[in-house]
Order: sequence, then structure tokens, then C-alpha cells
Amino acid sequence: MCRIFGFKSILQSKVHSSLIQADNAIATQSLKHPDGWGVSYYLMDTPHVIKSSKSAIDDSLFSKVSGVVSSQTVLAHIRKATQGGISSLNAHPFQYGKWTFAHNGNIKDFLSHKDQVIAEIKPEYSQFILGETDSEILFFYLMSKLSDVVDLSSPACSTHNLLKHVESILIELQLTIGANSKDALDFSQTFTTFILTNGNHLIAYQG
Repeated sequence: MCRIFGFKSILQSKVHSSLIQADNAIATQSLKHPDGWGVSYYLMDTPHVIKSSKSAIDDSLFSKVSGVVSSQTVLAHIRKATQGGISSLNAHPFQYGKWTFAHNGNIKDFLSHKDQVIAEIKPEYSQFILGETDSEILFFYLMSKLSDVVDLSSPACSTHNLLKHVESILIELQLTIGANSKDALDFSQTFTTFILTNGNHLIAYQG
């Protein structure tokens, strides 16, 4: 499993301590999650995403980025690979427009359901899937389905309504990949813990 860090504040703040210096800092945790890292931070409502396939604790770029990042919204991720090889394309966070996403977990029997899930994603979103992970596909699945009910370019939707839509979409996903199981709503082997943000809204979901 991977590790995720999310930060949202009304004030522009540095996160160096949480990423580097704290007892349970992301850099320290990367000793057990060495397969890449990524950080997204928002400046003037625009996400800046930096990713690497190296271990965070051994990568001088991670220290440099962590030292300079000052933002109201920050998302960081360290990876322990389960689906897809070790590469910057498979590192999180993933980005679409103002939205960034980091995932901890896996979709049960992902390879068996991959084509089925991708078929549910609108082409204008699926064309941006560049890596091999279930996490990236999950992100663009969420973006595609959310675009039916939310203007993704607008900050107008409330966080509460956004979360309700996300929960409905995840149930729809489980019905899609669990259609042949005895209990189509059994989440016990599909883990969808993630953080999704557009800089204004930040949703942390544990499933």
C-alpha cells in the first residue's frame, strides 16, 4: 500500500516539516514505500505537479521541493508498486486540469476489469491515461463520471455535494467490477482510499 499526505488551509503555509522533518514524515515512510513519489501544490488556483520514480528519502529533488513549497493546498504521495512498473508515469498524483488525485489501494482483479472500466470513461478523459496503474484509471473514471453532474472547471459545487457524487460513482464502479459476484457491493477487496482536490475543495475518502 502507498502513503498519502493532504493539506488544506486558509493560509499559505509551508509543509516541509510534515514531508521531511516530522517523526512519521513522508520521506521516512518512503523507506517502506520506495517506488516513486509526487507532490502537487496550488499557486494562483493552478496545480504544479512534480513526480519521480525514485525513493523520496534518496531523492534530492524531493528535499528541494519540500523545502520551497508554500501553498494553501498540497497533495503528496509515496508509492509501493502493486499495479504497473516503477516509472514517473505511474507515480501519483495524477492531474486533469485543476484536479489532482492520489490513491492508496487497489481495484480487485484489476486486469480482468481494466477494459470494462476504461470503456466507461469518455474518450476526452481516457486519452490522457498514460501509465499502467489502476489508480490512474480510477482517477479518470471519477473525472469522467463527475463531469456529468459537476462543472469541473467551476469552484461553485460544494464539497458536501461533491463527496455525495463521488460516493455514488464509487458504488457504480463496484457494481461494474462486481457484477458477477454474490455481493455486488462488497468493498472488502477493492480499496479506494484517496485524496481528490482542485485546490478549492479537498476530499479525503477511505474505502
